[in-house]
Amino acid sequence: MDRIDRREKINSLLAAAVIAETNVCAITSAFVTIPMVSVLLMAAILVSCLFINGKGIQLSPQSTIAFVLFGVLLIFSMLLNGFEVAGERFLYFMTFGLTAMMVVSVRQNPRLILKYLLYIYAVHLIVYFLFQRNAMLDAEDYWYVQMGIAYGFVPPVIVCVIFLIFRNTYERARKGNKHRFRQVLLISIIFVASSYVFLIDCGTRGVIVVAIIGIFFICLRKLSRRQKIIFGFAGAILLVLLYINIDTILVSALDRFSEGNVRSLVKLSQMTEAGDVSNGRESHYNDALKMIYENPIMGYGVGHFENVVKASYVHQLFLELLLECGIVGMILFLIPIIKLIRKTNRDPDDIDYSFKVFILSCCFLPLMFSASFWLYPPFWYGYFYATNLGYKQNLIRFPSNNTINYEHCQQV
Repeated sequence: MDRIDRREKINSLLAAAVIAETNVCAITSAFVTIPMVSVLLMAAILVSCLFINGKGIQLSPQSTIAFVLFGVLLIFSMLLNGFEVAGERFLYFMTFGLTAMMVVSVRQNPRLILKYLLYIYAVHLIVYFLFQRNAMLDAEDYWYVQMGIAYGFVPPVIVCVIFLIFRNTYERARKGNKHRFRQVLLISIIFVASSYVFLIDCGTRGVIVVAIIGIFFICLRKLSRRQKIIFGFAGAILLVLLYINIDTILVSALDRFSEGNVRSLVKLSQMTEAGDVSNGRESHYNDALKMIYENPIMGYGVGHFENVVKASYVHQLFLELLLECGIVGMILFLIPIIKLIRKTNRDPDDIDYSFKVFILSCCFLPLMFSASFWLYPPFWYGYFYATNLGYKQNLIRFPSNNTINYEHCQQV
């Protein structure tokens, strides 16, 4: 029994490392420069997972089929569009994708994953403020470097909100439990410090949207049906008012902060003056839409957009999927995501619900605004987590007291 518990803890730590890959790599890079550190980290996690679990890894048919389809797409893409882009994506997929598929196929505990994530984020914050912040703010390539840091500090905010809302830690702290009070203090510090980093130090606006959407859905869980109706109605009115007065609000905000320290607004001010609020993305989107219109069914494979437009990627998940896989590939891709969303809506357990919301917020939402899913390990964890939902041989139920019924797991 102790061996099973220990294995579950290690598996949960490996899962947290995959999800927090950006943070782990940032911590490592603060002390030593390692080429392709993300690939090496994922390879180390894969080897550890195989060594610890051995024959205990049970891949679901859905995950295996999805993995094979992605691999076939990349192989055909290398034949059609050349090796430079598709070959690079293949390397990342064979490390990021394979590692994530293995990690989600072993016994792990969502509560432990969130707990270990808190520890990783706390270490990253300490390292960032002590060793990295000044160098980043003064770097010549600041606008490139800050993006990775900004997206790395969105998940801590989501995790902190989950802990504060679903663990009732404030009420326990009021009862005099010093341990709970210290835990609340740690969570609050991480929340405030992470928010400060991507609001003040960084200039990436998409992370703010990701954080707001994630927090919105987490908070929505705690409302009754009547409160949800009132909340939704008030939100709709607020959105309409914002839309009607958006010019006035933006002008006022830009006048107030363009010379200040809120770098996301500074960047917005600079792009507004330059006449390109989308920061070049609108051009990529238009090019992608033209290509999709010409071949919407099957797409062009990986690397076609990059070869034609001479850009690193399209900066939008669904456009990237339509370009590379077409409508057929998009439908196949969306099946497990829709299943994850439906499971989220039906899940009665707070921790399971909050973990699924975390997956949706931190593994998929950032790709709506930036990055490529091929190069983003949290995406692969979230995607294979979604494909594994409902797989009987690997289904583990988490009762409300956070214990696992291992006899039930063996009978299933």
